[in-house]
Amino acid sequence: MKNRIFTLSIREIKSQFFRFLSLLVMAFLGVFVYVGLKSTAPDMLKSLDDAYDEAAIYDLKLSSNLNFSKSDVEEIKSVLTSFQINASVEGVKALDIEIFDSNKKSYVLNIETLESNVNKVILISGSLPQNNNEIVVEENLLKALDLKIGDLLSLPSYNLEPTSTNDDDNLYQFKISGVVRSNRYINSDSFIFDRGKTNIGNGTINFYSYVLADSFKEYDADGNIWTLKDKKSLNTVTNGYTNIYIFLEDAKEDLTNSDNYKAKVEEANKAISSIVSELQKNRQTLVFDEASIILDRLNSLKEMGMADMVQPYIDLINDSLALDFSYHIYTRMDYSVYNNYINDAKSIDNLALIFPVVFYAVAILVSLVSMKRMVSDDRVLLGTLKSQGFSNGQILFKYVLFSGLATIIGSILGFLLGMIIIPKLIWSIYTILFSLPSFNVYFDLSSIVLGTLIAILCIVGVTIITAILSLKDNPAMLLRPKAPLSSKKILLERIKPIWNRLSFSAKVVIRNIARYKRRCIVTVIGILGCSALMLIGFGIRDAIEDIASKQYKEINTYDAICYLNPTSSLNVDVKGIKDSSYYETLDVSVGDYDATLVVVENKSKDKLFTHYKNSETKEEIALNDDGVILTEKLASLLHAKDNDSLELVTSSGKKLNVLVSSSCEYYLHHFIFISKELYESLGLNFKRSVCYLSIDSNLKNEIKTELMQDKIALNVLYMDDLISEAEDMLGSLNKVVYILIVLSMLLSFTVLYNLSNININERKREISTLKVLGFYNVEVDRYITSENLILTLIGIFLGLLSGYFLALKVIGTVEIEYVRFIYHIKPQSFIYTTLLALGFTLIVNIIAHFNLKRIDMIDSLKSVE
Repeated sequence: MKNRIFTLSIREIKSQFFRFLSLLVMAFLGVFVYVGLKSTAPDMLKSLDDAYDEAAIYDLKLSSNLNFSKSDVEEIKSVLTSFQINASVEGVKALDIEIFDSNKKSYVLNIETLESNVNKVILISGSLPQNNNEIVVEENLLKALDLKIGDLLSLPSYNLEPTSTNDDDNLYQFKISGVVRSNRYINSDSFIFDRGKTNIGNGTINFYSYVLADSFKEYDADGNIWTLKDKKSLNTVTNGYTNIYIFLEDAKEDLTNSDNYKAKVEEANKAISSIVSELQKNRQTLVFDEASIILDRLNSLKEMGMADMVQPYIDLINDSLALDFSYHIYTRMDYSVYNNYINDAKSIDNLALIFPVVFYAVAILVSLVSMKRMVSDDRVLLGTLKSQGFSNGQILFKYVLFSGLATIIGSILGFLLGMIIIPKLIWSIYTILFSLPSFNVYFDLSSIVLGTLIAILCIVGVTIITAILSLKDNPAMLLRPKAPLSSKKILLERIKPIWNRLSFSAKVVIRNIARYKRRCIVTVIGILGCSALMLIGFGIRDAIEDIASKQYKEINTYDAICYLNPTSSLNVDVKGIKDSSYYETLDVSVGDYDATLVVVENKSKDKLFTHYKNSETKEEIALNDDGVILTEKLASLLHAKDNDSLELVTSSGKKLNVLVSSSCEYYLHHFIFISKELYESLGLNFKRSVCYLSIDSNLKNEIKTELMQDKIALNVLYMDDLISEAEDMLGSLNKVVYILIVLSMLLSFTVLYNLSNININERKREISTLKVLGFYNVEVDRYITSENLILTLIGIFLGLLSGYFLALKVIGTVEIEYVRFIYHIKPQSFIYTTLLALGFTLIVNIIAHFNLKRIDMIDSLKSVE
């Protein structure tokens, strides 16, 4: 008997292949979207974790303005061992130096000692340093300075003022032996040209490089101010380590940002904190003693008539001894780009709670109608099987096998493709912001099992419920055809002026919609979900499409931005410049976020170039001397409201307490705008660093050439370049739109096709009767397809309504750290969604036409017999 049920099931699959295929596609889409989105965040975190573990990137970093000694490193190793923490501990020497390219543009280069246990580098080409005169650099430095492996890199020796690169007597020459990559820096060069913060140059480290530890015997260990210089060597008085890096071997197996990882880092932090304060007190005593010896020697030289040469060093040491000495313990989360990466991975994980719900919901509804129809069609067969002694369980197995096989095959295809395609597609979008050696796809068993179980529960569960309800009847009842649904008066029939004006066909269509309520509701909900998903896709596109033009045509209305050379006159006076406005910019941190503080020299001039507006009311916002204006994205991240107090920390460590006067519409990067008067009242001196220009567009090239040749500007960027750069940066986000739209279209087609087939099979006798009565094929088509069209229009309307609000929610979820999306959906997006949904309805109706033509009237009319 079991073999017979199994044989019947296989035959059912062959005879009902399109129904089997529709269930398979529904399972595929649900699992594909769920597993794909649910796997992306773990894949991102695991790829980051692998990159960090491969290079033993630090878990904890100790930094101090006093440096650390070798004995400090040993003490930290000892205390970690006493806490039973297995860790690699390395002391490194580091130095930030301001360098210049051939156009005198300023960059900051970080030089660090090459270590073997912590913060390992990956050699891309060439070789690692073999002697103290060799250096390895990142590839971006070669591009910026137009150098290659084997060239000499000229670095200015440490001095009180930046040294000209043309003064060869004041340069140290390092041979570039190779190009390396450090997994420590994960930000993409195309978006954030940032390797950390510094207190020299523009406040941002642009490049990293590595030398042997012995190179620092002739080079300052950390840019320390206690330095006596001649043209051949640098002798550091406080010879020590700038930073101590700690890599927790015990945390290698823990996923980044997991609770286990955080607990181990916290434990190590407590262990280090227990002794580092005492170490620094001892270090401070030693430094003061060494400084006193140096001061005595310098004063002796001063008395010998060398005051002009040694007085700057005496003043510098005295000023430095007046500073507060402190230490800091940092974790990976204190690296803002790392923190942003973690938060973005969480945002993607949130998407897995939104989109799959629609797919699974539609799968339930379609399965409900499809399997109910299948069971209903098999009513006589069920009665026959029951009368022959088959149990309900055996008969139920037939339908479970049918739907279960479709679900399992669809789920397998769904997770195999979903776990590969969606994570890689989303990662291609995030390469705008981040860069890793490789992005790896991992087998996430939990999401695969859960996604498959949900699909089985939705499809097979609905099948079991439907079959059980039908099997309640006894064989005698099942062998009789089910009584047709009775037709009742509908509300529209009672409105005579309207009802009487309708044609016969229209009346029949409306009555049939009211008669087959369940199928009609499922169709409407299915189209609703598909339309909503398509609108979300178009909504994301609309959210990013106009960002560049709004930012650089409506908010910033300057023609060019000029980065001023600090050694120049800081005054732009070149033919072709119509107007200008001056600013000072500083990199600051506020809360957990980095931002640029823009100091406005002339508020009336600034109004010509920057328009501060409320994004909702579009009212102008005035910059005053009482508080600062935040960009809206930054205000939202900080949960800052008007009249709130903020603490800004500059790259030099100075803290500024300011009030928030308002927040303004702004789309790219985080900015804080402050007036010159308020800035100076905080104890800071204003110095021009940036100038916005209004220019004669016919003289663009001449203006830039003259500004650069006269050494007034370090760089000049034109508005067209900024717009192009922003559009390139955001362009890949459209891939999200494409995949959403394609999946929604496939879901829409599956729903419509499946329900259309059910509708035709359910009403074969009715359609055959119409044909016998002399209805033409066109009239029969209209009889059926008119229902599809009406239900589609209702579904589209409800889908657009719900999709609008859902799209705004999703836009907020996928928004990235440094960009504010535009929360609106264009009218044409509603039109495109409507046309696509109607287009699929038309395709399904064309297919239905051929299905209607193939109906055998005789067989259908005598099917009851």
